[in-house]
Amino acid sequence: MLDTFAELREEAGTRDDILTNQCFVCGLTRASYDDVGILSPSFDQHKEEDHDLWNYVYFLSYLRSKDSTEYSGVESYVDDMLNKQDLGWVPSRTSFAIQNSKVSILDEDDIEGHIGEMIDEAVGSLTKSIGAIASRLENLESKMDA
Repeated sequence: MLDTFAELREEAGTRDDILTNQCFVCGLTRASYDDVGILSPSFDQHKEEDHDLWNYVYFLSYLRSKDSTEYSGVESYVDDMLNKQDLGWVPSRTSFAIQNSKVSILDEDDIEGHIGEMIDEAVGSLTKSIGAIASRLENLESKMDA
């Protein structure tokens, strides 16, 4: 009996962790989103405002209640995708903020690669700066010796 309660508690904890740390709409995890370096919106804002599940539910309900001859272009596109059972219209591992930052996330390896590229760029920039400082220092030393 205690094992059953422990299992239920563990399942509830896992479920809560997923609901807290993963976007239901696009599938991004909190860690992936934070690793991209987007400060605004925060992951919680992304999940609760940008990708609010209920907005998608309301939109689908709106589409179903609207006459298809009155659809806008986007509404026609989404309706066509739904009829084909294609969820390509739903954002997958991206958001407006991520697209604006010109970063795409396909999987965890991509994030590591992106972070590595950012580090390489920073190291390259620092190396150039250090080289310029060393050159100036040599010029100053040669002027002082003269």
